[in-house]
Amino acid sequence: MLSAYLVRPFRYGEPRRDTVDEDRLALEFAPRDDDEQPFRCTIPATVIRNLAAHLTQTADVKDGWRPPRHVEQSITD
Repeated sequence: MLSAYLVRPFRYGEPRRDTVDEDRLALEFAPRDDDEQPFRCTIPATVIRNLAAHLTQTADVKDGWRPPRHVEQSITD
C-alpha cells in the first residue's frame, strides 16, 4: 500500500509562529508482509511536479527498460 500526504516538520519545543517551514510530501510504503517495517520518506513539496513526471515516464515502460533520450550537448549535435 502507498500513502501520500502533505506534512510540515514538527519542531519540538519551538513555537510555530517563530519558524517558517515549507510543506513536504510524505510517502509511506507499507509492505505486504507483517514482518517488514514500513518505509517513509519526505521530499519538498516544490518537487512534486518532477516526481510526477518521473513516475509517469516510469509507468510507460513495459519491460523495465527504456533507451536513454538523446540530450543535445552542443550546437554541432
